[in-house]
Amino acid sequence: MNDRTYPPNNTLPFVCALMWRLEEAGLRTWLFGGWAEEVWQLCPPRAHHDIDLLYVAPDFQQLDAWMAQQGELEPVVGKRFHHKRAFIYQGVLVEIFLLEHSDNSFITKYFGDKYVLTWPKGTLSEVQLADEPRISLASPEALLYYREQHEQVSGAYEAYIKE
Repeated sequence: MNDRTYPPNNTLPFVCALMWRLEEAGLRTWLFGGWAEEVWQLCPPRAHHDIDLLYVAPDFQQLDAWMAQQGELEPVVGKRFHHKRAFIYQGVLVEIFLLEHSDNSFITKYFGDKYVLTWPKGTLSEVQLADEPRISLASPEALLYYREQHEQVSGAYEAYIKE
């Protein structure tokens, strides 16, 4: 039995509106995780517990400053790491993952330097949706690659919490 609750307002139009709001603040993001998998039809449509976004920047300084000015956001302190920020927005968990430039690719440094994921070329993409304007999202290759690397990411977390 699945005891997770799924916010009823976590719909694709809600996701797009959040991404546009971030972009208007100068914080461009790319859809990632389950929502991106659904858009690319890598999985069937389903209810979503959260929203995962990718954010290209050297750090979270600009995002942190924006979040501090947003009264309706509830930061999730337990998910604040070098590679991630999280907040609750209108009852929905939003997790934002940092992609840093490295040579000709992007990297994410999980839990400091416990694991460095080098993203494949073409990680960032766009697609035209039928009922929405163009949406920026992770490529199918990036989504599948991340799934393949998830065990290493989990191992980095285990190493981090043992410190």
